Amino acid sequence: MPSLEERRGTILLAALSLLIYLYCAFVSGSWERLPDAALLSCGGVEARRVVLDREWWRLLGGVFLHGSLWHLVANVAALWWIGGILEPRIGTLKALGIFLAGAVAGFVVSVGVHPYGLSSGASGGIFGWIGALGVELTREVRGGRAPAAPLLRGAALLALWMVLSALLLPSVDLSAHLGGLLFGAALGALWSRGFFPYALLLLLSGTALGIWLLLVYWPGRYGPGALGF
Repeated sequence: MPSLEERRGTILLAALSLLIYLYCAFVSGSWERLPDAALLSCGGVEARRVVLDREWWRLLGGVFLHGSLWHLVANVAALWWIGGILEPRIGTLKALGIFLAGAVAGFVVSVGVHPYGLSSGASGGIFGWIGALGVELTREVRGGRAPAAPLLRGAALLALWMVLSALLLPSVDLSAHLGGLLFGAALGALWSRGFFPYALLLLLSGTALGIWLLLVYWPGRYGPGALGF
């Protein structure tokens, strides 16, 4: 069982998510589920505003924003569980870096896939952690420091989670999950080889390139202007 000291980054992310939800719920007057207008005003990732109005800050602002109480509880529980495994292994700063990078990358993918979507939540960052954790556990298995069974069980649970989410919860943004997962795994692999600072630089450059490509080549997909909430 990791100590609270080893979970500092996880605790920070959970606390920010809780505080932002409480603030937005108080302002909107809706505690169980935030209306779309409240999500948008609090920093939700609305694709047309990101692309057409250049509100790129939403790619980060939406990370700690959740659309409902259930959404918040589910993500905080996942943060606590996965962060308790990953953060003690790689350290707080690297864990936070992977989380934020995975979350932003997931939103960039989501904006490209869903031109009229409104997204929020920490799921992309959580899946970034899952990708990095998969890389780290694979290294431990190959090095003889851990059994393979937990890694296989985790992979099976991840696959089941994604399939059930697609079938039962149509509002779940699987594109953001996949984007976070792939970027988290890539960062974890590069970090394990001593290239972590360069990996972050590469990811930031790739994110900027992705936004530029959206602006230049796909503006017609997003209509004549952002929604006027």
